Amino acid sequence: MPAVVNFEIDILRRIVDVAKDIQQATSGATVTANSVQPPIQLNRFKIDWSFPQPQPITSDILALGINAATADSMSDAYLRAARELEEKYECHLRGLCNDLAQNHSFADSQAASQMFGRLRSAFVSRYEQMLQTWADENKAMCRERVLKLKGQGGNADTRSRTSFNHV
Repeated sequence: MPAVVNFEIDILRRIVDVAKDIQQATSGATVTANSVQPPIQLNRFKIDWSFPQPQPITSDILALGINAATADSMSDAYLRAARELEEKYECHLRGLCNDLAQNHSFADSQAASQMFGRLRSAFVSRYEQMLQTWADENKAMCRERVLKLKGQGGNADTRSRTSFNHV
């Protein structure tokens, strides 16, 4: 997982830890091993946990002049990485919401659902930004390679070959 994502998740975890400390300090109650609550069933809240599905980047890569097999391979790798990122974001989002639900008394489930919905929106926004960055980086890499090959008198389908010197 990229360092930026870990950093953001660490910040959110620290916020939850501080909230726990404040709640404990203001309630006058002490937390013991016997008072730890079991995980909250998050499915009782009306939240759409799904993230948007990533779109293939094959057509963008093909438009740059890369051959179809290479474009498919690059797009498949991008989609696999995007799905892994989605799983990590969803896992962290659910963990954060679970921590909040366990350590915060919500007036009603609608208030919790609204807060969890806002958190989900923030996670989805960051996820989509990351996917766009990855797609842009892939396209830029392809564009550089095509320009380099064209500058050498080749085309995008040309493979690097060792030259043969006639002496």
